[in-house]
Amino acid sequence: MHVIRFEKNSPIYGMTQFSFLGRENSDRDIKVRGNGREVPTYNVSKVLLGRRRMRKLYRYYFWVDCSTLDHVTFSFRGRALRVQTPGSSIRNGYHPNAKYNHVGITREYGKGVFQTDEHVSSESRYESCWLLMDHDQRSDDNAEHFYRYLLNQKQFTNAYFILSRESDDWDRLSSEGFKLIEYKSDEHRIAMSGARYLISSHADDSIIFPFGRGFGYNANKFSFVFLQHGVIQSDLSGWLNEKPIDVFLATTFQEHASIISRESNYKYSPMDVFLIGMPRHDRLVEMNETKSKLVIAPTWRKEFVTGKKMEGMKKRKQGDFLNSKYFKDWNDLLNSNKLRALASDRGLEIVFAPHPNMRLYLEEFQFPEHVSVFDEKAGIRYQEIISKTTAVVTDYSSVAFDFALSGSTVIYYQADKSEFFQPGHHVGSFGYFDYENDGFGPVVSAVDGVLDAIDDLAGQGSNNPFEARVVAAFPFRDGRNCERLFGLLDH
Repeated sequence: MHVIRFEKNSPIYGMTQFSFLGRENSDRDIKVRGNGREVPTYNVSKVLLGRRRMRKLYRYYFWVDCSTLDHVTFSFRGRALRVQTPGSSIRNGYHPNAKYNHVGITREYGKGVFQTDEHVSSESRYESCWLLMDHDQRSDDNAEHFYRYLLNQKQFTNAYFILSRESDDWDRLSSEGFKLIEYKSDEHRIAMSGARYLISSHADDSIIFPFGRGFGYNANKFSFVFLQHGVIQSDLSGWLNEKPIDVFLATTFQEHASIISRESNYKYSPMDVFLIGMPRHDRLVEMNETKSKLVIAPTWRKEFVTGKKMEGMKKRKQGDFLNSKYFKDWNDLLNSNKLRALASDRGLEIVFAPHPNMRLYLEEFQFPEHVSVFDEKAGIRYQEIISKTTAVVTDYSSVAFDFALSGSTVIYYQADKSEFFQPGHHVGSFGYFDYENDGFGPVVSAVDGVLDAIDDLAGQGSNNPFEARVVAAFPFRDGRNCERLFGLLDH
């Protein structure tokens, strides 16, 4: 261990995060002094990087309150440590009043990109703005729902929504009064140079760094608020630890605990992660629709979809999809005569609503006449489908949490569980969530098991035997998630 690394400043608590490489329990021997006196460290987390010389090597993260300090120094077992600040400069200490950010970029660089009077005017307009975005090609996720809440806060007008002009949602949001900025336009560049927050349901580089990591966004960097696209069930630490997340929203008790636990492999702590609930759930808990649909909603598979050599978050096909077990399992279910009979007997419409990444393969499926396909381009919102659903059949999709919150029965059809959680097979690995013990419905591994579970719905009536798990999972069902988030950020 030779260097302490500056990581970031908290936009909520005003504290500063640092990190260092060390062995087991090395954090016990770090001493911090500020203005000549010893100061405490807070919320230590650690990430296992691997082994070196048969011993585990970690990166430790910790927080220091530097708000009243002019100069901070570090030592390990009495030996002074140097500090790496952004831009790869090595210093003898940390100076809180200096302007540091995640990537060593100064405002002068960012502003130097534009020099015309028009650009100077735009920079002033976007100073300290809030930028919201779901996906470059579509919205209807947590950022859209939170922006709609901001529209109703009449005293708050400094928010903009990023979206591709090609999106089918552009005209819809524009007609609602959303202040839209075209994705990857000059206005997008300028707005990011002055933004206070970038708030998104996705953490892809194409959202956080749409113009590349070398672009000069902001002297102190905008704070990235990660709303999440779905409740985390798997271990996504390998992916999310690489992201510069400043405010990380959690929705359930278990999810929150799994991320901030000292025993987890996430770098995040209670300084970053906030149990608030998803903005989109506010409307979902208010919707009271007649339950008339049986939804088939498998998640995606990394082996069949890639974003390489694609613009933004667009995807293209890869792999041998037609000969895959995934295609056979779900196509067989959709074409089951017993499924048709069960749905008909209960007056249910069967709707196929796969993960958006798998819509590339819709033409490969053979859909019988009694199965409709969810099409967001037809003007139907996904929450309308959820609120009208009696039961949903999924595999590992976190959308099960939305359906469960809305009162739908969940059936987990997991025909490839052993393969799905193999290292490298998908984005995450097996995490805290045990589908048999924590899930919101039965877990089956064959089509017959799915059909039996649907058949059992008739005997349940309005009594869902898994309702107790739903109640225990969600701390908030009061329709005030947006309000809590706004209160957290607007300080």
